[in-house]
Amino acid sequence: MATTNAALYDGTYVYHLAGVNVNGDCFFAGAFTVANGVITGGEQDFSDSTAAYGNAITAAGSSLSVASSGNIQVVLATTNTSIGNNGVITLRGSKVSNARVLISEYDAYATGSGSIDLQTSAAAPSGGYAFVISGIDINGQNLNPFSIGGILNVSGTSVSANGSIFDYNLLGNTPVLAQTFDSGTVSAPDQYGRVSFNLSPSPSAQLPGFILTGYIVGTNQIQLIESQQDALSDNLAGMALGQGSNTGAFNASSIAGKNYAFGTTGQDINYLVNFAGVLSFSSSGALSGPLAINDLVVQGEDTITGGSSTVDATGRVTISDIATKANPLGANYGFQMYLDGNGNAMVMGADTVEVSAGPAYLRTNAAPALSGSYSIAVSGFLRDNKNNTPPWSAAGVVTVNSGSYSGFTDYNDSAITLTENQSLSGSLDTSTGVIALTGLDAISLTTASSFFDYPIDNNRVVMLSVDKFLLGLMTMENITK
Repeated sequence: MATTNAALYDGTYVYHLAGVNVNGDCFFAGAFTVANGVITGGEQDFSDSTAAYGNAITAAGSSLSVASSGNIQVVLATTNTSIGNNGVITLRGSKVSNARVLISEYDAYATGSGSIDLQTSAAAPSGGYAFVISGIDINGQNLNPFSIGGILNVSGTSVSANGSIFDYNLLGNTPVLAQTFDSGTVSAPDQYGRVSFNLSPSPSAQLPGFILTGYIVGTNQIQLIESQQDALSDNLAGMALGQGSNTGAFNASSIAGKNYAFGTTGQDINYLVNFAGVLSFSSSGALSGPLAINDLVVQGEDTITGGSSTVDATGRVTISDIATKANPLGANYGFQMYLDGNGNAMVMGADTVEVSAGPAYLRTNAAPALSGSYSIAVSGFLRDNKNNTPPWSAAGVVTVNSGSYSGFTDYNDSAITLTENQSLSGSLDTSTGVIALTGLDAISLTTASSFFDYPIDNNRVVMLSVDKFLLGLMTMENITK
């Protein structure tokens, strides 16, 4: 690849965002091509609780530049004027490397965070894929949170019933587990690596058929969004992780003695919720570890005191009866985790008190030392004195030095106020493990918010706000460019 400018190299890039607009949860997934510093075209899929679209990205109106803050700015113009600002969305973010950018939406249309990743392969999917999609069930009267997770076993243009399995959870209902597909098909990738998974659950699942649009990042990752007309007709998005040669070869030893750091977003019986922590599996499958929660009613780090797990050959891990010391929601948790066998997994809540979803990563170091400059992306909700919960998002750079944090973000809040180069600072309290960060609460940008961090390794960190006025889940990745 040839260098284009300070922003991005030549190539095709896949992006995704999960956020909030005036209609509630909204999702973007797409791909665009860069040549000689110019966006030459692409395509985008979008979904919220009122509509879903698939549209072309046009060279005219799209641009790539470096903002005065130092963040990359990506402007994507589509052929659909119902999305963004007359068809245009603007992204800001910091490069982790020449192949990855952590981003936040930076316009008046929506808040949200995600990533831009260099497409390393657009080859047709093959083998097992661990996936989770989550969002909102828009067919019900209450727009309840909803998630589906499982394993898709792709063979040629078909999703094989052999080796494919899924679970789903609708808040307040008993999770429906270990379901199968009657049939499924996969389309050939187009020039941007866009595919369609057309899935027909077995009648016992009592779930309508659904279509997932996928954008292939490489053989190990596909970004997913439900953006086409289907019988399910919900508002869902997520990710699939390629299992490759690990397909169908999982067993109890796949998790025994291992620790997974994770972060999930969703809703619980108190409304909005984020979870983060470390799921530690003993040699017998027993569970322990720290588990933090924030739903703006209860917040803080809890301790897992009990729980068990089982693993099937597909890489599907059932984690049940998770008891915690504080028991903040009054019931035990359950999670389903789906392994790719390469140190990554997808997680979804599978109990009656919460629906949440997100990624998990094999933790390679029990106590990583955080030092250096990190790209960050974060989104969530604020709570003001009237108990409103406006959304916000931000992306930028933070430098960590001996427990001291300093940096900036390009910040987007619900007002919709765009604040470029917002100062970010803070410090770690070594006695409590709490990190106080100032510059993320738009209601009072000079007030510190409390976070816990869960490092995956020396280069990647999940951070969860445990502040009663700020809900936020942050990704930090060490800058290697």
